[in-house]
Amino acid sequence: MTQRELAKKLNLSIATVSMALSGSPLISEATTQRVLELAEKYNYRPNLAARTLNCGKSLAVGIITPPVYHSFYGEMVSRLQEHLHTRGYFGIYYPSSGVADFRQALNALLSRRVDGVISAIYTPDIADDLEKEHIPFAYYGDYSGRSDIDGVEVDKIASGRIAAEYLLQLGHRRIGFIGGLKVFASFIACLEEAGAVPLPEHIVSIVPGMGDASRRQGCEIMQQLLAMPNRPTAVFTSNDQLAIGALRAALKAGLEVPQQISILGNDGVTEGNYLPVSLSTMATPMDRVAVELVNLILDKIAHRDDRQHRPTRITVVSDLVVRESTGPAPLQPA
Repeated sequence: MTQRELAKKLNLSIATVSMALSGSPLISEATTQRVLELAEKYNYRPNLAARTLNCGKSLAVGIITPPVYHSFYGEMVSRLQEHLHTRGYFGIYYPSSGVADFRQALNALLSRRVDGVISAIYTPDIADDLEKEHIPFAYYGDYSGRSDIDGVEVDKIASGRIAAEYLLQLGHRRIGFIGGLKVFASFIACLEEAGAVPLPEHIVSIVPGMGDASRRQGCEIMQQLLAMPNRPTAVFTSNDQLAIGALRAALKAGLEVPQQISILGNDGVTEGNYLPVSLSTMATPMDRVAVELVNLILDKIAHRDDRQHRPTRITVVSDLVVRESTGPAPLQPA
């Protein structure tokens, strides 16, 4: 069945049917529902080849992130594809473990003639290469030092301070940190300003791995912290995977969380809510991130020949989500 046949059966114009199928807000909910019900009844499938020929676009956007076994990026890809779909596009995902294989991921997407690329991996070289090839792109993450690209980033300075102030308000003074210290320097600075200068051995600066590697790091490092004479009463980690590993180590050591030690993550992955002790976290507003990235890339695609385009940089702040893994500092810390 074609759109023309759907339109005839419903006594609607082809344009109205097309807009209803693409979820256009210009069409009433009642009409959209009629169109969708009939399309489902007759197993209608859009002719994407014809659509792409008519508009001169593939109606596809490439998505490059680290592998989705790191659940944060799995959730990101899912949200991006969802919001692209509502705008009449579809997302083609290709994983990249880092800069080394980014070119392979990019070439795979370009061979499929994507109209643009959303990437959660960034270096100045990558940005320059995409610019030279006139490929619309938008970034997620830290791209400091570049004011000429479109992207969305989390305000880690604000997030670090919110995390520190929260743990301080709970009465914690022996506070540890595991993860990317450069990114969360504001966390340490806030503790120092409050007079809760952390012990050097409580601060473990690492580059987190992905998925199981990150959880393993969190578990091993927490075991080391727990073995210290003056172990911390609270630990903040730079991602939830590290926090999950840290929580595992604390529970395995027979500690009560949060009565004896508090653990605060960062990311807001869904799995954190379903642990034996649900994880408190600085949650990235993922839905807003996805919407903003989709808006940016589709705007760049629509104006790809506009040499006067002004890059847009959007900053979001993580939300403190309090669950079971954080609580008041113990009255008599070990």
